[in-house]
Amino acid sequence: MESTTAVRKYYSEIDVARGFVLFLTVFAHTLTGHTFWFNWVSSFIMQAFFFLSGMTFNPDKFDGFGHFLKVKIKKRVIPYFAICLVGLVICLLRPDYRAPLFEAGWSYELTWLLYYAQPRNLYIGQVWFLAGLFMTEVFFYLWFRVFGKTHPLVRFYSVVVIAWLGVKINVINQFFPTMGRLPWKMDMAVGALVFMIAGYYVHRSGILYKMVRYYLYAMPLLVGLNWYFGPILGGYVNLCDCVYSPAPLYYTASFLGIFAVCLTAVILRHWRFWQFCGHYSLPLFASQTIFIYLVIETIYHFTGVWQDPVTSNKMALLIAVIAFALMLLMIWPYHVWKTRRAK
Repeated sequence: MESTTAVRKYYSEIDVARGFVLFLTVFAHTLTGHTFWFNWVSSFIMQAFFFLSGMTFNPDKFDGFGHFLKVKIKKRVIPYFAICLVGLVICLLRPDYRAPLFEAGWSYELTWLLYYAQPRNLYIGQVWFLAGLFMTEVFFYLWFRVFGKTHPLVRFYSVVVIAWLGVKINVINQFFPTMGRLPWKMDMAVGALVFMIAGYYVHRSGILYKMVRYYLYAMPLLVGLNWYFGPILGGYVNLCDCVYSPAPLYYTASFLGIFAVCLTAVILRHWRFWQFCGHYSLPLFASQTIFIYLVIETIYHFTGVWQDPVTSNKMALLIAVIAFALMLLMIWPYHVWKTRRAK
């Protein structure tokens, strides 16, 4: 009984943290790029998703690499193509969305969808996360099989090498003529692997729960230093596009922001609203662009003002809140159906 309770408690905290970073992601995608607030959010949100995925990852539950691939293809790759198909259908049905699709041409679109794993002109570009998560999990599984049982120092230095390679990956990318990048987010996955490994061992150590008692003292320090090493010193970073500040600034800001989010999630672990958001974070994350533009188009219909880019932080927050609410309304019927079916 104690084991079951512990598992439920753990997952509620992870879901709450995912809910937080999901909303911050939607907010970031409504902001005008490279402003202070945009740079602050981007300094840790995507890294946090991979960190949280590492906290829930269990390599030992798979019966070999073949079983692992089968499970992950079903959960990551197939949904990626399914969402891309839905996005393509929506764009073909709407004239305003269809025009840029035809203007760019099918060769361009398919290259982005199949090689780069980040669809263009389909308003579901964030679905890249499924491809990136798949590749990062593959790398993590292979790393764990090689280094998981070695001496802690060997594991530590292997992660240091991966961290260095992650921020230097564009040196390798330049040798790939197709779009100047490795396929299917492999380059991004190298950098994300550091955070997935860290999340895995942070969960095993229980360090977050040990830090909770110091929350009131730690939180201002974590946020303040994250701002200093992130948007103030480091500036703009983008894990998706392999854009990094100098490694010491980048990793320091990332982990400070991640720990701030995770500690807050432990404190608010019983908040069911954020549990719900985090539980469905993958489909919500993939659909956010469509809903953001739906809100922008609705505002334009009634006011005649096109809010892209959004020049006001208050307006950006308003659009993010409305889009986020619509995303939750989209997923709610499925949640109700799933809950009733479980009974």
